[in-house]
Amino acid sequence: MSFPVFSFTAKLTLLWITGALIFGGIPASLNFRKYHELAAQGVSSKGMVIALEPSNHQFVGYSYEANGRIFTAKGSAGYGNPSFGLLRVGDVVSVSYLPGNADVSCLGNPHELLNNEEISILGSAVLFPTVALAVWSARYPSFRRWLTR
Repeated sequence: MSFPVFSFTAKLTLLWITGALIFGGIPASLNFRKYHELAAQGVSSKGMVIALEPSNHQFVGYSYEANGRIFTAKGSAGYGNPSFGLLRVGDVVSVSYLPGNADVSCLGNPHELLNNEEISILGSAVLFPTVALAVWSARYPSFRRWLTR
């Protein structure tokens, strides 16, 4: 049984596309769907800063009321709210949540968060496989030989 021989371009393209799907898909699975759903169906509300975590990625703890209940969550400053350094516990902030599932929320404008997420995903999908293939080609002669065979 003989295996098909692929050209350098075909191998490189296949590896790059696989890397783009992996490195773009992992970040996309984290927040993209949530922000997309909040941007499309979210209800804008006001919340209150309940905690500031400067040593934990500058997360902002917030609470908000929805459907007659109080919810708490963590998010990032900015995106329609003041930056982390300007926030204080007790400040009123903008929050969006899903009316059918108020546990799902975000701090700030979900459209701005979605735009930021899209840029991150695109950057990851393009940059990481490109750098990885360049480094592997330069560092591992056997990989380079396999590519050019």
